[in-house]
Amino acid sequence: MAKFEINKKSKMKKILSIFSVFTPSFVAKKKWSSIFLASIILVFLILNSVSKAQTECTSVKPPSNLYEEDITSNSATLNWTPGSGGDYQALLVGTDYEMVRQGCPRGITPNSGCVIHTYLSPTQNSFTINVQSLNLPGTSILNPNTTYYWAVVNIKAPNCFSGSNIKSFMTLSSQKRTLPISYSEIKSIVFPGPPHRPFLSEYFDEQKYKDEIIKIKNLGFNTVWLPMFWQDFENPGGQYNASTLNNLKKTLGILKENGMYAILPLNYLGGIWPKGYMGGDVDLANGGTGYSGLFLVDNFTWNGFVKYVDYISKSLANYDNIIFLLFS
Repeated sequence: MAKFEINKKSKMKKILSIFSVFTPSFVAKKKWSSIFLASIILVFLILNSVSKAQTECTSVKPPSNLYEEDITSNSATLNWTPGSGGDYQALLVGTDYEMVRQGCPRGITPNSGCVIHTYLSPTQNSFTINVQSLNLPGTSILNPNTTYYWAVVNIKAPNCFSGSNIKSFMTLSSQKRTLPISYSEIKSIVFPGPPHRPFLSEYFDEQKYKDEIIKIKNLGFNTVWLPMFWQDFENPGGQYNASTLNNLKKTLGILKENGMYAILPLNYLGGIWPKGYMGGDVDLANGGTGYSGLFLVDNFTWNGFVKYVDYISKSLANYDNIIFLLFS
């Protein structure tokens, strides 16, 4: 540990020589006053204290590997790997990303953006959010069909904080949904191709698709499997492609007009991403293999997939002729 040694004159001379550049001439001539010497000592004590605090805070490592499970309409279990070097942890959960990022500065009040700010032991690695876990009166803490953000902070008293990345999850709807058609009634066929990516603007042909759907209906089918590729609906960088979604909606509208249903596969296979994005290789349409990114389970890709599913399901909420197939 660094220590200020006042009895070593050589070190003191070096220190005072530095200060002589910034002090009046009487200091340069070594006319040291007791007040000036005391000020020097105070400065170094403060610097030493700051250095010590910085060293202690560096040893406080953040929690990691955050993930959720057992999500319902009003509860969820949060899991993580605790950090090291802390005295205790703080769990933050809220509907406002920025408030959670700031540590829930408004507390747990209506419209504060936070619903949980609780302290845990330094080794706790899981927390189930429900009324019982927080010993609160009432029926629920989480609301149905709501996105929540959460983080865990490792804390060493009095002022060392090391927080995890912020994660999000969405609670389920409280309403039970049924299929628009029973399994025994489904008579399905895959939408004829090419193109294999039918909703991209360069391939989409509304009149042609209308003619194809009528032919399919006349053959006795009532359900069409529509090919969907994640990367057609989300551009590299996380921006969703509105034109692709609109083309899909037009196709769903044609099916609905003909009393038909659509099977929409939401795939977490991600092997056709452009190189360097979501772990994929080269687009199949451009002659690449496109398979190096198959079956990825890294958090970055999984979080992107969850947001994609949320985006598609909410965007198509008004269509009652859809059967979603979720591949993970």
